[in-house]
Amino acid sequence: MLRLRTLKIIPVKTSIITKTWDLIEKYHIYQADALQIVSAREAGAKELYTADQTLCKVGVEEQLEVNCLENPMLDVDSSHWSSPSR
Repeated sequence: MLRLRTLKIIPVKTSIITKTWDLIEKYHIYQADALQIVSAREAGAKELYTADQTLCKVGVEEQLEVNCLENPMLDVDSSHWSSPSR
């Protein structure tokens, strides 16, 4: 994925970690989930792909373009989580 330039590694800096705190408090999510959202913003990502239901919901709430993948391990259909039109 690095060769195809579809993956960018974002160093975890103190400034990124501190930005996660607001999301953790607001949505009561794991730090790893908040870190993915903040990192996507910092990288200027156009899309976020995840099969994590919570991350889908929070990403949409935070105005990210989220592609919620189906997770065969869950009985919940994630297709109803769509990003707002821009």
